[in-house]
Amino acid sequence: MSKQLLSDDTVISIGKSIPLGEIRAFFETHTGKDLKRDREYETWLAGQIGNTLRDALAQFCVFTEKTTEERLDEKRFDFISASDKAFIATFDKEVKKLGYDYD
Repeated sequence: MSKQLLSDDTVISIGKSIPLGEIRAFFETHTGKDLKRDREYETWLAGQIGNTLRDALAQFCVFTEKTTEERLDEKRFDFISASDKAFIATFDKEVKKLGYDYD
């Protein structure tokens, strides 16, 4: 199968053979984020059928915006102690007050 050139105007559709890996690469290029293949992302993407990649990208940015506290509450960070999470959250707030955004 040859690679399809994706653009902002490409419509996400059922039955159109656009490999998920190419769509993921498109989002990674445009957001600078390293996306993993997971159910949450693929379920969200399935809800974007009929949208252009431009529209889906705008929705994706809203979908992925989380505060540090919201991220620390995710199951993947259960190994971090409550006191360490509090330190990280406080550090994040203080650094952002200085105008530095490391996200």
